[in-house]
Amino acid sequence: MDAKQAALAAIEGLEIGDVLTFFYAKADARDHAIAEMVETSDELEVDGAITSEGDDNGAFVLAWTWVDFNGTAFDKEAEEEDENAEVTD
Repeated sequence: MDAKQAALAAIEGLEIGDVLTFFYAKADARDHAIAEMVETSDELEVDGAITSEGDDNGAFVLAWTWVDFNGTAFDKEAEEEDENAEVTD
């Protein structure tokens, strides 16, 4: 773990949302314009304007993609149904 990672790890309660908010606040007009170039949908969203630009003719933009839990081990509705069944038993 490098010094920056150690410093972040030492901050009690720090969550990814806090980090994203920090970087979003640092984004300039160019970053916002680049982020707006991403074609979004119900399954793909861009929160903020966090970009990573290298020497190539483009940039990566931090985005969120939707993953449906329906029918998986993470299915929240199935968990609720199981909890409700336990309460009525």
